[in-house]
Amino acid sequence: MIPILFCGQGGNRTRLVIKILENIYSNKELLLLNSSYDTKDCLSLRISGVHTFENLDNVLKEHGGVNFKIDNNCPIDIEQLDRLTKFKKEIEYELSTSNAKYFYFKEPYIRYLLPYFHRVFPNMKVVYIDRLVYNDIEHYESRTIKNYKYKSKLDKWITLISNRLNLKSEYQRKLDFSNKIKKECFEYLNKHEIKYHIINTDNLIKKELFEKTVRELFVFINVEYDLYKLSNLYSLII
Repeated sequence: MIPILFCGQGGNRTRLVIKILENIYSNKELLLLNSSYDTKDCLSLRISGVHTFENLDNVLKEHGGVNFKIDNNCPIDIEQLDRLTKFKKEIEYELSTSNAKYFYFKEPYIRYLLPYFHRVFPNMKVVYIDRLVYNDIEHYESRTIKNYKYKSKLDKWITLISNRLNLKSEYQRKLDFSNKIKKECFEYLNKHEIKYHIINTDNLIKKELFEKTVRELFVFINVEYDLYKLSNLYSLII
């Protein structure tokens, strides 16, 4: 079975994509790993501790970004691989009970950990859940802007001076960092020739673009889907 990783910010748009898949497919075709009812975050990943803020802080502090090469002698990298190996063992029973071609799961912080996921799941595919229009940014990026402990001393001084002089709004600093993470994710995916698809979720809330956007996602996933269900999906979900 081939894993599909849904990389998003963990908000309503990511949950919307998962909801679309749930309404089109049964577990016989595309298996959603056991997830919490409210957030759809993968429970086995939570058990492994991959999702914790402290964990992500340590990775960013060690590597300064998300496009990096794993160091087999680095304690942080060893710990992340141990966590994901534990996760893989956790889901073995779930996978053994299904004949689905693909399994998928959502964890909002996957994009900070792509090198580790790639090592543990070398045949993975990635769906990058994006949006071009932001009203606000309230997720992990906003937290890292506040503590920025992963930054170099020079970056810290530049940020401090910028804050004092109001050269950039807090929103713009969050957006800049969010775009940095996105850019590095695509650099990593392209460098390692990992199959990925970008879904612009702004199009999912526009009726005239909804079906086209969902069809493109299904083509990437490469499993059959019910045309009748798809044609009626917008009115059921949005």
